[in-house]
Order: sequence, then C-alpha cells, then structure tokens
Amino acid sequence: MNIHLSNVRTGQRREAKIGFSWTTLFFGCIPAFIRGDVKYGLIQFLSGIFTLGTSHLVFSFIYNKFYIKDFLMNGYMPSNDYSKDALLTKGFYFPEEANFISGTNS
Repeated sequence: MNIHLSNVRTGQRREAKIGFSWTTLFFGCIPAFIRGDVKYGLIQFLSGIFTLGTSHLVFSFIYNKFYIKDFLMNGYMPSNDYSKDALLTKGFYFPEEANFISGTNS
C-alpha cells in the first residue's frame, strides 16, 4: 500500500509504502541507502553484522514505519484522503491542523 506525503514548508513530495518491507527482507540495508535514509541504513548494516543477517527479518516488519515517522516528524503530511486514512488506520499520528490539503494530490 503506497501513500503520498507532502512537506507543507518546502512543497516536496514523497511516496512511501506502509507495512512489510520485502526489499529489506531480501536486500537488508541497501534499500535504506537507496532511499537516502543513511541513519537507518547504518543501523541495519551494523545490526546485520552483529546478528549475522537475522536482523533483516525484524527490520522487514518495522523499517517502513520508521521511514514514514521520520517524514512526519520533519513536516510532511498526507497529501490526499487515501494517504491520511491509511496512516490513521496504521496508528500514525500527525497534527490535523498542520495544513492537510484534502484532495489536491493523488
């Protein structure tokens, strides 16, 4: 399930997946680095070394959630009703008054 996020200050838009990360399961920390997420890429890399790769299974379940939370903490908001509903269903918090633009983006 893909969601669309927009930064209300800069106007930047991002797309992210909610749920299980198959790419993290199969490729470990590489998807995080490709996304430009150096912080979690390094965390996954180091934990993969110490756990001999078994941490990839754990990160497969939680990485997309961390990735989206970082965007929400940096001023991104859901850019359409579908994304807003999907985030609320999965338990994400974002301030309602933070300029959510309903129906302007797909």
